[in-house]
Amino acid sequence: MKRIYYPTYTRLDGLLCGVALASIKLFMPAFWTQLEKRGWMTFGIGIAVLLAGFWTFHFAYPDADNIAGILAGFPLVSIGFAVLVISATANNGPLRLRAPGAKAVATLAYSLYLSHKAVAHVDPILIPWLRDNTSWPAVGVYAVTCLGFAALLYFAVERPFLWLRDRHLDHQVATRLDAEARVDPAI
Repeated sequence: MKRIYYPTYTRLDGLLCGVALASIKLFMPAFWTQLEKRGWMTFGIGIAVLLAGFWTFHFAYPDADNIAGILAGFPLVSIGFAVLVISATANNGPLRLRAPGAKAVATLAYSLYLSHKAVAHVDPILIPWLRDNTSWPAVGVYAVTCLGFAALLYFAVERPFLWLRDRHLDHQVATRLDAEARVDPAI
């Protein structure tokens, strides 16, 4: 686990793909619009690239001794998911349907990312039944506790500070505009 999950090199591929998608959408809007018109094609390409990535891992959990999986599998999986994101933004494709609860999970994603590992570590300490338990009910307990803690973190910390940030920025923008209007009344 520490040679696969923790190293930076297994995470940079996904970050790079996300930055690439955001850059294309922001700086190449005409190209992005063309990509969005091809929902089914991008879905097929995304699935094919994902399967190629999973194939390098032999359709199992990545093994640190599998050099092909480490070098090619992670980038292929990241690229495949990035192409599926393009498909999901398209108006015509299999991923255009809205899934119930997806917006809530997306809202909690950052808090979940920050806290899931700690919560999953504390769960077996607080709930001894979870120790060495790999059953589906145990997975459900982990999911509920991780999502519950992420919601608590979001509503108690993230949301209030986002509100403060927006309030502070609105005040700064208003102050800056007032100062500019005094200098140049045409604004």
